[in-house]
Amino acid sequence: DVRPAVLACDVMALPSVAVETFSISALESMALGKPMVMSDTGGAREQVIDGRNGYVFRPGDIAGLAASLDACWPVDETIRMGREAEQVVREQFSLRTMLDKYRHLLREHLLLVAQ
Repeated sequence: DVRPAVLACDVMALPSVAVETFSISALESMALGKPMVMSDTGGAREQVIDGRNGYVFRPGDIAGLAASLDACWPVDETIRMGREAEQVVREQFSLRTMLDKYRHLLREHLLLVAQ
């Protein structure tokens, strides 16, 4: 259970240099109210809205990583982005949202097949 460790952090960083398809650990951290600083690989831009709930930087760009982390440090900014991160997970990546999207896709597919 990594929740206690994540909760002890102010910001979570995922500075991958290899392509990650879609980071579940990023969503888990965001759901716990942590802003994400992620390299721009895989689905990072689907999860992180730059400046809203974290920052995205070029893979391997150490200066970009440092600047992104630095931008998170004012406490009020960290708290604001953490709230936004939580909201993004709730609105876009919750079980309810996923089920609603699958239901919509299945209805569309069934309508196409019935025609």
